[in-house]
Amino acid sequence: MSVNGPSRHFAATHHFGRFQRHLESLRAALLAHGRDEVFTKVGMDALDKLGKLPIPALSLEALISAVLLFVASGLFALPCPPRIKQFSSEEWCHQLGQPLVTYWPRAWRYTPARFLCGSFYAIGGGLALWVITVKLLETAIYIWRNM
Repeated sequence: MSVNGPSRHFAATHHFGRFQRHLESLRAALLAHGRDEVFTKVGMDALDKLGKLPIPALSLEALISAVLLFVASGLFALPCPPRIKQFSSEEWCHQLGQPLVTYWPRAWRYTPARFLCGSFYAIGGGLALWVITVKLLETAIYIWRNM
């Protein structure tokens, strides 16, 4: 499973938080020198103009998507029998020449886990697709308007 999108998004959010903490540290250092000095006034004015960066839109959705995909991968890896992970029903029948009757009982052994795994993959993947689509459309619109 690749979670580069949500991981990168988390990294960007982490860096926003670090940026905010650095701004606050700089503000405290400037205030420690006193408000009368010219350097302090210029620095405080610059900090006021920088302001705080907002958390990127759809951060919560990206996090939920990553968690759902992580849980789905765990559900697939733990209770799923090895033969089911390795072969699809088509491969089992046509390439290996095995009867489908021996495949399906193993595939449906843990029905609740299979249902949860499929649901988490579908919801997490759909949510990730939605976040990526919205972000790409916003980027395309931004580029189009500023050409």
